[in-house]
Amino acid sequence: MHSAVALLRTRPETVVEDYGRLMRLVKYDQGLRRDQDLILKLNLSWTKYFPACSSQPWQVDGVLTTLLEDGYDRRRIFPVENKTVVTDPIAGCRNNKWLPVLERHGVPFIPLPGVEWTVYKFQSPLLKLNAIFPEGIEIPKMYVGKSVCHLPTVKCVHPDTEILLSDGSLVRAEALVKEWQVREPARDLPDGDCVSEGEVRVISLVKGDLTGGHATHFWRTPLNGEAVWTVRTRTGRRVTTSRRHPFLTPDGWRLADELRLGDRIAVARRIRIKGSSQGLPGVASLGHDAIDVDQLRVRPGHKHDVGVQRRIIRAYLDGGTITQLAREFGTHWETIRSIVHRYGIRSRWRHVWAKAPERTSPEFWRWMGYFIAEGYAYEANGSYRISIANTDPEVRADYITQCRSLFGVEPRIRGN
Repeated sequence: MHSAVALLRTRPETVVEDYGRLMRLVKYDQGLRRDQDLILKLNLSWTKYFPACSSQPWQVDGVLTTLLEDGYDRRRIFPVENKTVVTDPIAGCRNNKWLPVLERHGVPFIPLPGVEWTVYKFQSPLLKLNAIFPEGIEIPKMYVGKSVCHLPTVKCVHPDTEILLSDGSLVRAEALVKEWQVREPARDLPDGDCVSEGEVRVISLVKGDLTGGHATHFWRTPLNGEAVWTVRTRTGRRVTTSRRHPFLTPDGWRLADELRLGDRIAVARRIRIKGSSQGLPGVASLGHDAIDVDQLRVRPGHKHDVGVQRRIIRAYLDGGTITQLAREFGTHWETIRSIVHRYGIRSRWRHVWAKAPERTSPEFWRWMGYFIAEGYAYEANGSYRISIANTDPEVRADYITQCRSLFGVEPRIRGN
């Protein structure tokens, strides 16, 4: 596996060439051998043309142009995409404008539903997938022995080293040191170092565990002509340090200048951050929860006395519709609507007015994860509808439960 990060600004008129610059900046050819077949994994979020969420045609063009310019054989490049419950790869290839790009570069499009699949057994222990798929997972047989390049994998982050604070935020090491050396008196040491004191909670390694710790000294050491060392892992992680910086290895702590190619160093697989609940912006509401029916100054009507009118209002505030109440009270629906409006109560109309939580919670973020992964929202009749597409019974049941508790709405299931 090869991964790296780079930041590159582009313009519409240079975007194809800029993809080449970006790929070469991250040294993509160190992970993709020229003498090996290459799976070019396109990304299709929707069958229709939505360039914001699928591989854009200019991205496909830029990647293929770069590969062919750099000596990759077009006969060994295989653009592919799979089918999902909301996508058709053949129609998506056409609608998302990939087809003319692929044809111009002389490479085929391969819809994965039409190829042979095989069971792949994991070669190393994983956190969850071993338990979920004890027999292995099905993959296209054509993947075996080939390199895979997934187009939307080059992300944009700041290249400077970042420090992880205990609240989960990141700060550049240089900015953190400069901040404290401005806030607090800095002392120049005999060896040329400059240090100031303060306190910042950071994530640190204590007896083999990642936990919250306190940074109390902020040190700046001039290079004085000494070279810095860049340590890069096979997974693409990289850190630049002094030659005396220690790294944890299976044989204990070793300095950067003692590490050799192939040595193993400790890298956190997962860092747990205990965050705090955050306030959420308010949303429009009808204000029905704040209405005290007993305090309304209800006047006797021509057809309905005060008591009946209060019953109508309570039933409406409890969720009854205008037409339902008209049938229940044996009157015309316009009479019910007139009583509701007479006392300043806003109509729901046909919309489902969702409530909104005031603060974030694990349940809120789980719901948000469902929406980001498999959901979409669209305007309908002056309101908005939210849908997710998933056929797993447990996922659907959990999503429905969260919709009820968080937003007070009852989702409807369509299809199987």
